[in-house]
Amino acid sequence: MEAGKNTWNMFSQLGFIPVINDYLIENVLFFTSIAVGAISCLVAYILTLVVIEDGTVRGVTAFIVFLVGLVISLILNTVVSSAVA
Repeated sequence: MEAGKNTWNMFSQLGFIPVINDYLIENVLFFTSIAVGAISCLVAYILTLVVIEDGTVRGVTAFIVFLVGLVISLILNTVVSSAVA
């Protein structure tokens, strides 16, 4: 615990905090986009369980919805990323 505090204090003194924040925000926004895609995929799969009886169509539909959710979230997160940077 003490080593972590010392490291953080050293980064603060040397001015590395903005560099660390820039690297962290990109990873957080990317994993947020993946989570949005996964949640969209799960919702689409559950909805297609009720509506569609063909398993192949269900999988393809869920995959396409995952991609759509991922792309939309990535586009929206670029706005957030540009505002932070």
